[in-house]
Amino acid sequence: MILGLLLVTLTIFQFATKGKGTLAPWDPPRKLVVSGAYQYTRNPMISGVVFILLGEVIIFGSVALFLWFLFFTIVNYTYLL
Repeated sequence: MILGLLLVTLTIFQFATKGKGTLAPWDPPRKLVVSGAYQYTRNPMISGVVFILLGEVIIFGSVALFLWFLFFTIVNYTYLL
């Protein structure tokens, strides 16, 4: 979960500093970000959220959270690939 939070935080910070923009569609990054986690994966923010959800599943041991984790992961990685 901590790895996921760190990954999301760092990638948002990279959008702001290197990309000169935000996640918001009305203020997208003006420069392409290809360093940091972005040099290894196309969308590290989704990977960070997947890690966060997986951590929640492990901590709380919830079947409902596990099903949400599976749904979220499958839909996002299918959509992004």
